[in-house]
Amino acid sequence: MVSRPKLTKNADVLVQNFLHHVNYHYYIIYPPNFLQEYRDWWADKQAGKPLSLQWTCLLLSICACSSQCL
Repeated sequence: MVSRPKLTKNADVLVQNFLHHVNYHYYIIYPPNFLQEYRDWWADKQAGKPLSLQWTCLLLSICACSSQCL
């Protein structure tokens, strides 16, 4: 198994926290679609492909909201 960078692991924790504790109340993100796009985003980042600014901002917003509920 390939070792994932610490940043990826930290983001994984924040995303899972968001989906289980924040999104649970408001259901603003559809988890199956979001998680697939999340995996695709990391794959694109690791491959050096251009990243969507809008999706990157969504991810950072989710991480920020999640960190308030740790």
